[in-house]
Amino acid sequence: MENLKRQSKIHSIKHILKRTILISILAICICSTNEFLGKNEMVTTNCIPHTASLRYIEIDDSIPEKSLANNNYIGGNGTKKDPYVLSNYNFYRDDWYPIISIKNTRAFLVIENCKLRANYENSGIFIKYESNGIQIENSSNIVINNCTFESSGYGSGCSFSNSSNILVKNCQFDCLTWGIYCEYSSLISITDNEIIGKDCGVAILGSSSIFVEKNTIKEGYHGILSSNSTMNNYTDNLISDNYIGMSVKFSVQALITANRIFSNQYGLDIVNSIKTTIIGNVIKKNKEVGIILHSCLQNDILDNQISYSKWGIIFQPKEEEPIYAHLSIKYENIDNLVKNNTLTEIYRRGIVDSSGKNELVENSVILSLWWLIGLPLATILIIASSILALRSIRKHIEELQEIKLYEKNSIQNERIKELEEELKKYKELYDTLIKSDKK
Repeated sequence: MENLKRQSKIHSIKHILKRTILISILAICICSTNEFLGKNEMVTTNCIPHTASLRYIEIDDSIPEKSLANNNYIGGNGTKKDPYVLSNYNFYRDDWYPIISIKNTRAFLVIENCKLRANYENSGIFIKYESNGIQIENSSNIVINNCTFESSGYGSGCSFSNSSNILVKNCQFDCLTWGIYCEYSSLISITDNEIIGKDCGVAILGSSSIFVEKNTIKEGYHGILSSNSTMNNYTDNLISDNYIGMSVKFSVQALITANRIFSNQYGLDIVNSIKTTIIGNVIKKNKEVGIILHSCLQNDILDNQISYSKWGIIFQPKEEEPIYAHLSIKYENIDNLVKNNTLTEIYRRGIVDSSGKNELVENSVILSLWWLIGLPLATILIIASSILALRSIRKHIEELQEIKLYEKNSIQNERIKELEEELKKYKELYDTLIKSDKK
C-alpha cells in the first residue's frame, strides 16, 4: 500500500515537472519573439492576416486615428524602400461611400492584388489631396497594381482629384460609368490595364502630364475623354467598340501616337484644341469618321493609316450642322497640317476641308466602290460618267493652261470659262448623288 502511495507521489511530481518545463519553454519563446519584433521595424505586430474580406478602408493622414501608420490592415512604414502595402484583400460595399478612401498623404503606398466590388453609387478607390501645392518628386508615390474593379452602380473604379505621382497598372475595370476618372491632377500613369467603362473608360478633366499607355479600352460611350487639359500623352492603346473612340476637347499639346482605334462609331474627335499631334495611329473600321476636327488651331495629323470609314478626315465647317448633333461649331479650323496620311477603302470622301485654311500635303486617298452596291443602275452610270467627265475637263483645262493661252487668247479664254462652268455642273451633280447615298 505504501509502495502504491510512493509511486503515485513520484508520478505526480514528474507530471508537475513536465508542466513546469513546458511553461518555461513557452515563456522563452514568447520573450524571444518579442525581442525580434522590437528589433525589426519592418514587421507590423498589429497586422491582420491577409485572408479576410473587408467592406472598406478610410485613410486620412491629417487625422491621427485614420492615418496609414495606425491602420491595422496595412504593412510597411511608408518610406520609398519600405512603402505601406495593402495586399490580397477582397472588398465589397453596397452603399454610396468609396471602398478605399485615401486623403492627405505623402507616404509611399502600394495597393496590389485586391478585388473591389460595388453595386451602388460609389468609387472603388478614391484618392484626394485637399491641400494646394503638393510636391512629390517620385512618381511611385501611390501604386495600384493588379487589382480588379467591378461596379454595377454609378461611380468609378479609380477616382483621382488634386493628386499627383500615381501609377495604375495591370488592373481590370468593369464599371457601369467610369473606369478611371482623373480631375485637376498631374503625373498620373495609366498603363497595361483592361478598362470597360460604360460611360467612359478613362476620363480626364483639367489635368496635365497624364500618360495613358498600352491599355485596352472598350465598350463605352467614350473610350477616352479629355477636356481642359495640357500635355497629355496617349500611346499604344487599343481603343475599340465605343461610340467615340477618343475625344480631346479644349486642350493644348496632346500627343496621340501609335494607337489602334478600331470599330468605333467615330474614331478621333478633336474639339477646340491647339497643337495636338496625331501621329502614327492605325484608325480602322470606325463607321462614320476616322478623324474629325472642330474649331481647331495648329494641330498636326501625320503618318496615320485610316481605312474602312465613310469619311476619312473632316474639318467641320463653322456654323454648319455637325455630322453628329451634340456639338456646336463657333470657329473655323485654321493652320492645321495633314501630311503623309494613307486613307484606303473610304466610302465617301477622303479629306474634307471646305475652308481651305489648312495645309494638306502628300496624302494618299483610295476610295471604295462597295457603297455603290444596291443603288439603281441609272444612278451608278450617272456617277461613273460624271467622274469621267470631271477627269476629262480637268485634263483639258490643264493642257490649255500649259500652252499659255489662258491670258493671251480671248477665244481660248472663253472656252476655258465654258469648261469651268461645265466642270462646276458635273461636280454639283456628283456631290448631290454622293450626299443622297443611303439616306
